[in-house]
Amino acid sequence: MNREKLESAVYDLLDGVLNQEQVNELEWELGASEEAREIYREAVKMHSALALRGEGRRQMGRPASVVPMERVVQRQRRKIVRIAAVAAAAVIVLGAVVMRMIHVPVDVELAAFEVSVGTRYELVHSSGGGRVDGLKAGTRMTISQGVVELQFDSGVRSVVQAPADLTLVEEGLVRLDEGVAWFHVPEEAVGFEVVAREVTVVDLGTEFGVVTGGGVPDEVHVFKGRVAASSRWAEGSPDVELVANEACRVGDADELVRGIADGREFATSLPDGLPYLHWSFDGEDQHQVAGTYAAAARLKVVEQRGVRAPSVVPGVVGSGLAFNGQQQAVVTDWPGLAGNRARTVSFWVRIPEGSPPNGLGGIVGWGDRSRYGGKWKVLVTGDGRQDEGGQVVRASWGDYWVDSDVDVADGEWHHVVVTTTGELTATDELDVDVYIDGQRSMLRYGNKGGQGAPPEMRTVTRSKTSVPLVMGASLLPNPRDREYFIGEIDELYIHAGHMDQGEVGELLSAGAQ
Repeated sequence: MNREKLESAVYDLLDGVLNQEQVNELEWELGASEEAREIYREAVKMHSALALRGEGRRQMGRPASVVPMERVVQRQRRKIVRIAAVAAAAVIVLGAVVMRMIHVPVDVELAAFEVSVGTRYELVHSSGGGRVDGLKAGTRMTISQGVVELQFDSGVRSVVQAPADLTLVEEGLVRLDEGVAWFHVPEEAVGFEVVAREVTVVDLGTEFGVVTGGGVPDEVHVFKGRVAASSRWAEGSPDVELVANEACRVGDADELVRGIADGREFATSLPDGLPYLHWSFDGEDQHQVAGTYAAAARLKVVEQRGVRAPSVVPGVVGSGLAFNGQQQAVVTDWPGLAGNRARTVSFWVRIPEGSPPNGLGGIVGWGDRSRYGGKWKVLVTGDGRQDEGGQVVRASWGDYWVDSDVDVADGEWHHVVVTTTGELTATDELDVDVYIDGQRSMLRYGNKGGQGAPPEMRTVTRSKTSVPLVMGASLLPNPRDREYFIGEIDELYIHAGHMDQGEVGELLSAGAQ
């Protein structure tokens, strides 16, 4: 068999189109010739590289990463061990690989999954006509909202938060194009690999998390054990080994920048519904937070020089907070929901009659106002309403915003819900709704200086100038430069997901009790 014919046969094998007679002929050739085995190894390397780096993931002007041969061999070895008792000779190894490729059923379930209440997802299987309830090789799962827990046959367990887009390439290899994902890898599954948009993570016996997509740099956080992380796009960049409590993110030059692990973004189990944070402002500690979001257990209120706590007043349910516009705010250490993650912010608000009009002091917000689409803020404002008067609810992200059509500055309590999928509509507007007292508002979109770029929401939570969750103030880094809110709030919720009108009504009813 000449080289051209041999290469053609190997690629046909990898594509699954060889018949049994051709497979037998190829096996004989591989056993008889070291040169043939080298051609086979190079073909497998190329095939794996295309699978991992293909499907549109390569960016213009950036070289594609080369998949290390030892990584390919490692995956092959894991397959071989399951079907061969002894693999001492190269010909036996190669033959086992060939037979594995031929005989593995296409509809074998490799991972089962469960979802939290309110989760929206879609499964697309790559091939095969049999029914599979879970994920098999090639299955793609997209999660538009909620949380999914995956249980792999290998023993690996993962909890993935929306928005997410993942593909189970093969056993022990997951491609994660978007999402916030936590992984627990038992000892018997060491070598489990996650390929994200900008980083590749190989487990070395560990518990770790990956954040990718949403317009923010990829991050890897290690909570137990260790992993090997590598940048997919930084040419010549060495692998970084991370151990417990260490993290890394992709820098401006595509290099990996070390940091400290932060587990607050990651869920390790399924919540009862959409993950949420809730401030009731009741009890001895009015700033105590509850909820099912992973950050609830560790979120803290921090002191800032020159910033004073708001007053405690009667609220809709128990107590509420009153802000006087004079450097009163609640500052936390929670970075907030990043990128274009779907979110819902809800609260009760009362603007006392006779109060001066609010400017741009936020009721709740977080992010980096210096980045395109980098902040997320909900406020009540009279900005731009000199002719109409009154104050309306506004949601703003970067230099874009939407205003509701209801004047809430009438001295009464109003229930406010701002909810977004994080996606753009067909008319290039952010898919966002504002509800006042359970009714959807007519919205007026606006932007600063006639912006020409699409109004994408890209909340930046981990830059040097990003501001963690703040209540009662704008998001300027220096507290002395901020604008401050005038009014009262109660029963603040932040849900990691979008809500429809029925769910908004349930929130309203719960808060009115």
